[in-house]
Amino acid sequence: MSRAWPSPVRPDALRLTVVSDMHHGRREFTPAAMAHAGASLDREADRTDLFLDLGDSIHWRLAEHKDPNDAAAKAWLAERAANTNRPWYSIGGNHDLQSYGEPYPNRSGDEWAADMGFDERNHVIDWQDWARIIMVTPTFQGFDTEKPGHLPMELGTDEVAWIKARADEVPERHVLVFFHAPLPAQYTSHMKDDAAQVMVANTPNIVAWVSGHRHVDLTTDEFCFLNHPASGRVIHHVNVPSFGGGTPGTSDDRWGQPFQSTHLTILREGGIEVRCRDHMQARWVPWWRTGYVTTLPALTA
Repeated sequence: MSRAWPSPVRPDALRLTVVSDMHHGRREFTPAAMAHAGASLDREADRTDLFLDLGDSIHWRLAEHKDPNDAAAKAWLAERAANTNRPWYSIGGNHDLQSYGEPYPNRSGDEWAADMGFDERNHVIDWQDWARIIMVTPTFQGFDTEKPGHLPMELGTDEVAWIKARADEVPERHVLVFFHAPLPAQYTSHMKDDAAQVMVANTPNIVAWVSGHRHVDLTTDEFCFLNHPASGRVIHHVNVPSFGGGTPGTSDDRWGQPFQSTHLTILREGGIEVRCRDHMQARWVPWWRTGYVTTLPALTA
């Protein structure tokens, strides 16, 4: 059953629509699903200030897949930006930077940005006088030849320092960091290195870490939207549901999979409201723990 967006939406809030893990090229029906869902996603523009894409736009299996997959993702993103007339920002994920077939070619974060036609691989976005968004693409993605696809996303020492420096520039603002993979404290199978987690714990104005990557299922996943410890400090941790060509099928979806976006309402006084929409069936969907709206309350020191 569909539920309407709660009204009224706070006029002083920052409204983000977040997508992740589109995996253009993974399955043969992906282009049709993307076109169907894209038209639905376009209609979210009136209640969205910024659209954010958290990576794995493509599913790069073999060397010959990269260029056509890039072209499909670029065309889809360009159409969304034109139709919504809103800013769109993208970062790269592990599939964007590394093939998962012989001979395992890779590209750097800067090469990925250039191939996709983006000016930068990272983004710093200031909102009014109270919020800053930091979006990060790693310089390189490693590869495990024994278990292809299982090596965690990682941020290097310089990249972690860069995030902290950008947060320290605006100590009075709420800072939200967006990276393809979650912190270890939120989900232990990714980001084996805890350097980013320690940095977040030691940077008081970072209030949230938002990630994709895990291909979560809202009906069963317990880690999606939490206030969670990060080396002694509590932060909001949001792991958005997968969206597009990589998620498992569901019985009531004619395309064989949900196609979801996550809507974050960032409140000026602190706290986040989280809603999710399936664009294959044009309906709001619940997280099993809290229903259609998950409220992460303001953090206290």
